[in-house]
Amino acid sequence: MPPRHLDPEQSRRYAEYRYDFSRKAIAGRVVLVPGGAGGLGAGMKVVGVAHSYPAERLQAAHRVVDSLVGMDATSLRGLFESP
Repeated sequence: MPPRHLDPEQSRRYAEYRYDFSRKAIAGRVVLVPGGAGGLGAGMKVVGVAHSYPAERLQAAHRVVDSLVGMDATSLRGLFESP
């Protein structure tokens, strides 16, 4: 029996990489979508974390890291600063 909070239609849209987040709903927030496809599709900077997927499968991300352990907002921003 599927969980009662799971919306089958929403799950189908996500499987097709269709994320219907309104700008107001995600303004100033981090949206985590497995594989990073949602963030890339929304034009966001994407950090791939090689946890559920190997780093090789996350090459579309702007940056790939092994872990977020010990990172804070400043260190995450640092991943995208120009040298």
